[in-house]
Amino acid sequence: MKCLILTLVVTVLVIGDMPICSAEPRETRTNEYFVSPDGNDSSNGSAARPWRSIRHAANAVFPGDTVHVLPGTYAEAVTISQSGTATNRIVFISDTKWGALIRGSSVCQGFKTTGRYIDIIGFDISVGSFSCSQTQGIILSSHDRALGNRIHDLPCPCNSNGGSGIATNAVDYTTTDSEASGNVIDNIKGPTNCAEVHGQGIYLSTPNGKAFNNIISNTGRSCLDSWHAATNLVISGNTVMNCGRAGVSIGAGDAPGGVTNTGSIVTDNIVRNSATGLDENGLVSGTQFIKNLLYANTTDFSLVNGTATGTVSADPLHFNYTGSAITGDYHLRPGSPAIGAGTREGAPAEDFDGAVRPNHLRLDIGVYESSSTLVLWSHRIQERDFNVVHESTCKICRRARHVHQHQH
Repeated sequence: MKCLILTLVVTVLVIGDMPICSAEPRETRTNEYFVSPDGNDSSNGSAARPWRSIRHAANAVFPGDTVHVLPGTYAEAVTISQSGTATNRIVFISDTKWGALIRGSSVCQGFKTTGRYIDIIGFDISVGSFSCSQTQGIILSSHDRALGNRIHDLPCPCNSNGGSGIATNAVDYTTTDSEASGNVIDNIKGPTNCAEVHGQGIYLSTPNGKAFNNIISNTGRSCLDSWHAATNLVISGNTVMNCGRAGVSIGAGDAPGGVTNTGSIVTDNIVRNSATGLDENGLVSGTQFIKNLLYANTTDFSLVNGTATGTVSADPLHFNYTGSAITGDYHLRPGSPAIGAGTREGAPAEDFDGAVRPNHLRLDIGVYESSSTLVLWSHRIQERDFNVVHESTCKICRRARHVHQHQH
């Protein structure tokens, strides 16, 4: 049985010699579990006696619990069916960024959530084979988030399912408000002899999806794609390249039928060296493409009825463009046309490094602010604070005490 402790959080302010106390009740998280390649599922999941499998941990969690996964290789597909709540999310986190490796050619999915309010944070995922019915790195349900993961080298089968790095759970198209932020995704493709090209970086197929601060490259189809019941999407602050179809594709169609992708916004993205920069297809209405940077694409626009404003067409001057999300450095050089050319419309509160984006109209385009500072992974684990779109001032203040200057 999970026990919750109601604690009294007391803040003491001192004015002159007079302390002034304020108190507020807060439900605290009490369960911190650990998983290690050297663990045992018969243990109690403590730091001293960790479990062996992430799947075992997934069957043990309750709202508010955190599962710390230690470095090593885990050949398992993990389904998380328990739900958290809006105020007590369930968290699965690699304690060393990209140190917990999800692997296996017979493992056709890394993580799949069927519960709500779940976070998957900081894993390195490379799974699947062309013999899978579908290959997925992470599949998200309602209010779930994939944050800071590295997903790469996913072979997508040559069938109607294909595969993607991150996708929303479209079993009955009722999933809503899923988020993919701060992920690095590369090489999501089908076999070269397949008549139909497959493989998306992030695939949003349900309403109210969000994609922020992702770096994506080398996909068979679009780097950021949408279809089926997708509508009211927000796609902002991403840097994508070498996308087989489009950098960002907004659309809806096929099952469940009767859905028009309405009111989606696409802002502050860099799309370069791709077949098409920004794309619409199927049933769409009212898409706004605002202040995106397009460079070296075969075609910049293929729109149905969307509007594009403030587009920058120039070399973004990345520090080290390699064509790969994994090997390149996509910070902006001084003098980049992306600096100060963005908009607050739809923008995330942080950049890829976890630094707060400025609270004014002239943000930078792409995943990094030019004045970005790096928040150490250990500090982000301690604060349980990862690229959240809507943050409290209190969290921002706490983070500011932990930032370290990023050296390019």
